[in-house]
Amino acid sequence: MLFSKKDPADPRTDFERDLLVQARKLIPGDPPAPWRLQTVIDAAGVTAGGWDGGGRIVLISGSGCSVTDALTGQRLVRERDAEKTERRLTAGGLRFTVPDTGEEIGVFGLDGGDGIGMNADGWRLEVIYPWWPRASVIMENVFSREYRYLAGAVMLEIPRLDGWLKAGFSPSGEAFMVLGSGGAAVFAKR
Repeated sequence: MLFSKKDPADPRTDFERDLLVQARKLIPGDPPAPWRLQTVIDAAGVTAGGWDGGGRIVLISGSGCSVTDALTGQRLVRERDAEKTERRLTAGGLRFTVPDTGEEIGVFGLDGGDGIGMNADGWRLEVIYPWWPRASVIMENVFSREYRYLAGAVMLEIPRLDGWLKAGFSPSGEAFMVLGSGGAAVFAKR
């Protein structure tokens, strides 16, 4: 029976329970080749983030926003005016105007939706909850031979971030970041 339910108090199907068992067997570690951890950006109270056209990281918090170089982690711009930052958010928190360039970008995060979940090479990011309420991020390549969900997935070790997590690729697909209230972990191709 495909949708059998052995325990009436547990509404999950056998398939869903099997996926949970698989997810709980994943051990956090380094991303698969060709990806590597590029930098960790510490920023308290982050609620959203995104990428500008130059590949810089934009982080938004209740106390303002910052623009950081994605390769070095060096902060380039810091706007401490919370009201001005709030006015730069539009479209229900999904768009933001970057302070120093005036460029409007897409953002994702706690209130800003999800990031770009897959790149052109078939790499896919997903936030899962095998140990609810703890969030984990998995990465897998859906273009790999004989792809099966979670079979080749890697659970990412995310340094210095906990609580809520969101993940998304840059528009170019050459980098991705994991956001949390404590900042962002940025990964790039080797």
